[in-house]
Amino acid sequence: MLYKARLSITTTFMTSPGDMKNIPKINKFFHRFREKSNEPSSVHETFQPVPIISQIGMVFKSLNIDNVVSFMHDGNEFYRDYDDKSGDLPAILTNFNTEINRLYGEYLAVIHFIVDAQRQGFRYTIMTSIRKSHPRGASPILIDITGLKEINSDQKNRDEFLFFIDELEMAVRKYMPVNTVTVDHGDEKSIGKIDTADAGSYEKNSGKIPGQAPGKNNTQGLFPLYGVTPGVTTVSELAKLGKHCTMRDDTGKLYKYYVVKGMNIWYVNELSDHIYITYSSPLPDRWRNLGFSWKLSYNQWIELFRKLSWEVEIVREPRKVKHYSGKGNSFEAEITVIAPAAGIDYIMRISFDYGNKTGMGDSGTIYSIGIAAP
Repeated sequence: MLYKARLSITTTFMTSPGDMKNIPKINKFFHRFREKSNEPSSVHETFQPVPIISQIGMVFKSLNIDNVVSFMHDGNEFYRDYDDKSGDLPAILTNFNTEINRLYGEYLAVIHFIVDAQRQGFRYTIMTSIRKSHPRGASPILIDITGLKEINSDQKNRDEFLFFIDELEMAVRKYMPVNTVTVDHGDEKSIGKIDTADAGSYEKNSGKIPGQAPGKNNTQGLFPLYGVTPGVTTVSELAKLGKHCTMRDDTGKLYKYYVVKGMNIWYVNELSDHIYITYSSPLPDRWRNLGFSWKLSYNQWIELFRKLSWEVEIVREPRKVKHYSGKGNSFEAEITVIAPAAGIDYIMRISFDYGNKTGMGDSGTIYSIGIAAP
C-alpha cells in the first residue's frame, strides 16, 4: 500500500509579494483566461538555495535519514547512489557547496534531491524540490513523501505514516526559519505511481526526437485528463474528483482551482476552464504518450505539433535575451497551438524563457504550458 503526503514550505527568507517579478510575460492571446481566473503570475525568489539545503539536511539528520538516492540541479545530475551507500548525505551537501555553489550559486534555479529511509516496516522515498521561479501562490520549497508498506492493518499503517509526517513537520519547524508549512495528505491511501519520467522513456516510440508521438494515428488527445475535460466538467464534478485549493490571494480570497491527481484545474463561473503548469511539475502520462516532454527543444515541440496536425502560431519569435539574473543569456520564444481534444479546439500557450541555453535546438528551454477551453 502506498501513502503520500506533501509539505509546502515558505521561510522568512522568501521574496515578499512587493518584491516579486512577473516572469514570463503574458501574451495578449492568453491574457483572457489568466485575467478572468485571477491566476497568479510566476515569481522569482531572491534567496540562495544552498543555505536552505543545509537546513533541510539538518531536518533529515535529526530523523536519522542520511541516504541520498540522487541529487540534481537545473536538469543536471550531480550525484546518484549506484552502490546504495548509506550515510552519504553530509558528504554530498558539502561537495555540492564546494564544487557547484561557489561557482554557480547565483545561477541555481531548481534543485531536486531524493533520500530514502526505513522505519517501522515502512520504506520511505522523500523528494525535496527547491524552486527559485514558481507560480505566485505556490510554495518554492516542496517535500514529497511516499511511504510503502505491506498491508497488515490499513488503519494502523495510516496512523504510522501520519505520525512520521508529523515528526517531519516538527523537525522542519525546529531547524528551518519557517514562515508557513502546509501539509497535504492527498488520499492518504494508494495513489498509483508518481509521474516523474522524462522524454528518455519514450525515445523508443520513434527514434527521431525524444518523446515523439507516433504521429497522425495518435488520436488520444489531451483530454479527458483524470476525468476532467475543461469547458465541460462542472465545479460540482471537480469537487468529487479532487480537493479545492487552500491558498489565498492578496485579498484573502481562495484561488479558484481544484487539485486533481496533483494537477491544478482552474474554473470560471462554475465550469472548469484551464490548466497551467511549469517545468518543475511532472507531465501526466496521457500527455507524455502524445510526445510531451520538458526536455524537448523549441524545434522538437514545433515538429511534434506538426506531426499531430495541430495548428501552430508563433506569438514571440525565437531570440536570445539577457538572462533574468543579469548574467549570461537565455532563449526566449512563445507559441500558441490549437489542440483538438474531446470535440473541442483547446488553446495552448507554451513559453520558452528558462535556463542558460540560447538555441532553438537546445533542450531544457521551455518554462510553462497553459491550456484553456475556448
